[in-house]
Amino acid sequence: MAAVVLEDCCKSFLKKELSEKQTHILMKLSVIVMGLICVGLVFVVEKLGTVLQLTMSIGPIANGPSLALFTMGILLPWINAKLVKQKDQLLPILVVEVLGSYPGLTGLFVAGIFSAALR
Repeated sequence: MAAVVLEDCCKSFLKKELSEKQTHILMKLSVIVMGLICVGLVFVVEKLGTVLQLTMSIGPIANGPSLALFTMGILLPWINAKLVKQKDQLLPILVVEVLGSYPGLTGLFVAGIFSAALR
C-alpha cells in the first residue's frame, strides 16, 4: 500500500525525480501514517457495534441485484438501452442512477418490484 501511495500520490505531484534516500523516507512515513490510521479505525469500528453488523447485513441487498444486472448484460447481449420504449421502463433506470450511491436502496427497490410482480 505504501508503494501505491508513493507512486500514485506523491510522485504524480512532484516535478523532479526523488533520490533513493528520499524515496525510502517517504515510503517509511507512508507506512507509519497508514499504520496509525488503521489502528485508529480499530477503535472507531469497536464503537460502532450493531451499526457495523447492520451494514454488513444490508450490503447483500444491493449486491444481489447488481450481480443479476451484470450477469444479464453479459449473458443476454440483446438486452440494451434500445429496449426502453415506454415511460414506465425509465423508473428502474432512474432509481439505479440516482440511488446507486446509497447502499441498499437499489436492492430494496428491486425487491419491491419483484414482490409486487408476484401478486
